[in-house]
Amino acid sequence: FSISGTLVGLFALPIYRCASDTASNESNGSDKKKESSTKSMGMMEVLKMPGCFSVAMSYFFVKMMRYMCMFWLPTYLVKHSGMTPVRAGILAGVFDAGGVVGGIVTGFFVDVVLGGRMLLACVPLSVCAGFFLMALGYAQDGTATTACIFLAGFAIAGPDSILGGAASRNLSEYNRVPEVTRAVSGTVNGFGSVGAVMQAFGTSGLLMYFGWPTLFGI
Repeated sequence: FSISGTLVGLFALPIYRCASDTASNESNGSDKKKESSTKSMGMMEVLKMPGCFSVAMSYFFVKMMRYMCMFWLPTYLVKHSGMTPVRAGILAGVFDAGGVVGGIVTGFFVDVVLGGRMLLACVPLSVCAGFFLMALGYAQDGTATTACIFLAGFAIAGPDSILGGAASRNLSEYNRVPEVTRAVSGTVNGFGSVGAVMQAFGTSGLLMYFGWPTLFGI
């Protein structure tokens, strides 16, 4: 924890400098615009926009699923698969490695194959992620477990990056209110954050009463 805290502290200053420069540039650009051109919306107004509530709820479940894997995979590998804590920690990192590859491949696939229609990629990728997590609950050997973890991370990274990022801008442009992109993004990501918090209560309850296979199946 001491090393992690030190590294975070070292990165704080350059991040602050970048944020300060960006804020300065935005303020200079905004001075040239009239205040009448700005528009604000509350959360309930944002959720009434076509497609926004669906995207927000989708991100809620995607974030719940991803954080469940990030937090509980090491425990699962130690208690259910009988691995040592060190090996379980290393293998759990395969999930994030799959996410890195999945995010890159998804971006390429959306641009080249789907012509930028990013939301079309979310459904099949989410289905695949669910399938691989179900398979993980029944994997019997190390190779199958590793493959399921990597493929689940690969599949879930695309919907996570799409729904939490570019989808918000697309929604505001689709509804012809590009000036509320930040409100849409904040609302969608807020739902995702709630899902990340709620997974702690849902995961522990399912694990207590039904066990590991049911947890990953659900």
